[in-house]
Amino acid sequence: LLFERPPHRFGISELARALDMTRNQAFRIVKTLEERGFLTKHDRQYAIGPRLAGLVRHAGADYDSIRQAALPTMRKVTDVTGETSYLLVPVGHGKGQFIEVVESTAMIRSVPPLQEETPLNFGAAAKVLLTFLDPAERKLFFSEDLPQRTPFGLRQADLREQIRMIALRRYAVTKEEYAVGVDALGAPIWDHTGRVIAALGLGAN
Repeated sequence: LLFERPPHRFGISELARALDMTRNQAFRIVKTLEERGFLTKHDRQYAIGPRLAGLVRHAGADYDSIRQAALPTMRKVTDVTGETSYLLVPVGHGKGQFIEVVESTAMIRSVPPLQEETPLNFGAAAKVLLTFLDPAERKLFFSEDLPQRTPFGLRQADLREQIRMIALRRYAVTKEEYAVGVDALGAPIWDHTGRVIAALGLGAN
């Protein structure tokens, strides 16, 4: 995790100081990680190695377990309400991705495309993810003017207030934010550690 910090390259002595280890302890750990391909050496410094890239490519496999766990509830929600339900997961850089959709049978319905990415400041499920996002990443949405996806886009102050209310209520309701004519409800999905790993959304025309 230390390698997330700039300059993303460190020598053994720097690592030992930052991690409150002896130099020998840090050296042994670093050499093991280097041998396995998780770190790579550049002159006297170490950086993230190519092995981690391979792990990242397979990270989406976890989505299968989330999808399978959520599908029965999504089908029930869609059956009871007659509206489309969808599953949104955070994918980094302030975005979420739709990984499952259970469509309404109504003639007029709103269906988010599978695998499409969406910014987390539009729509109920997206705002749920934004609310429980790491604070450092959430700051991205308050560093410049918000993009306006519909005529009903919010000011930054409004978004801050919505986040506060979602954190209190543990759900979100939005009107015509993701698309004109579509209202939405979003609720968080927690893992066993109490971390929000996805959001269940319901879109109503």
